[in-house]
Amino acid sequence: MNYKVLVTDDRHGFYHVERDILGKIGAELEVLPDGDPEALVDRLASADALLLNQMNLSASVIPRLKRCRIISRYGSGYDNVDVEAATAMGIWVSRVPDYCYPEVAEHALALLLAAVRHVPAIHTRILEGGWNLHSGLGMSRIRGKVLGIIGYGGTGRSFHHAASGLGFSRVLICDHRVTKSDIAFGEAEIVDFDTLIRQADIISLHIPFREENRHLINAAAISAMKTSAVLINTSRGGIVDTSALGHGLKTGQIAAAGIDVFEKEPPEGLHPLVDCENAVLSDHCAYYSEESIIELKEKAAHNVARVLCGEAPVYPVNTVDLSRIVLD
Repeated sequence: MNYKVLVTDDRHGFYHVERDILGKIGAELEVLPDGDPEALVDRLASADALLLNQMNLSASVIPRLKRCRIISRYGSGYDNVDVEAATAMGIWVSRVPDYCYPEVAEHALALLLAAVRHVPAIHTRILEGGWNLHSGLGMSRIRGKVLGIIGYGGTGRSFHHAASGLGFSRVLICDHRVTKSDIAFGEAEIVDFDTLIRQADIISLHIPFREENRHLINAAAISAMKTSAVLINTSRGGIVDTSALGHGLKTGQIAAAGIDVFEKEPPEGLHPLVDCENAVLSDHCAYYSEESIIELKEKAAHNVARVLCGEAPVYPVNTVDLSRIVLD
């Protein structure tokens, strides 16, 4: 079999991992230049499979992918794919949800510690010649505080584990799918959103972005938090109303925030958080390590290989009738 697999946009810069896996089934890998999918649609339409980074595959593009059997997304999210249109075309959509659980947990913990201990602010002031800065920054002890985790999937559980040695007096979990038997580490209480928002000292977000979650953390939620609360977001930017968060940080409604994801990336103009000394920011890098990228590439390529060999992907987003697929 001679299959053609296209990488839709060159985000990673190296592809020997995918070539090694796909070459075993007779698939040739080609990397497209970054560009508008409408301008590249003829090349996309020539592919038996797509490895998708950030290109937007909309309902206007997908019906023209006559040869395509699978759109394999590099990453856990798939909001840049019209899944309904793909399903109507008999095209699998797959993802890789579990390649970076340890990295996201570790990064959330790093943001938490940096925010509570005011590490970036102290670093900046030292470079400006300051010293003996800590007494005016309102640092408080983490041990004995209440941890709140919103979303208890893979990253939520991993973060629970990573944070378990900090000595929290209580751990509150908000996730409607979770029961007591799902608690991964030690003791935790399953509570509703309002209870967690009111009672937690540290609130870490680990939920996927869906329209019903847009601005879940809004002005009302922030005003209900403790004034000593610290918010951590390594999930998706749209879950937090950025303007409300900036206002809350500047007016003392909450103490600090650690933010890795933004509603618009990269942030543009005078962003509400850029002049908040009590906000620790990173550039949507919680997923990243050298190991996680290799795992991501392997799993995304295996999703493609399985479908081209007549099987279902390991991590399907939709369901395709295998009996309708005619192998070349």
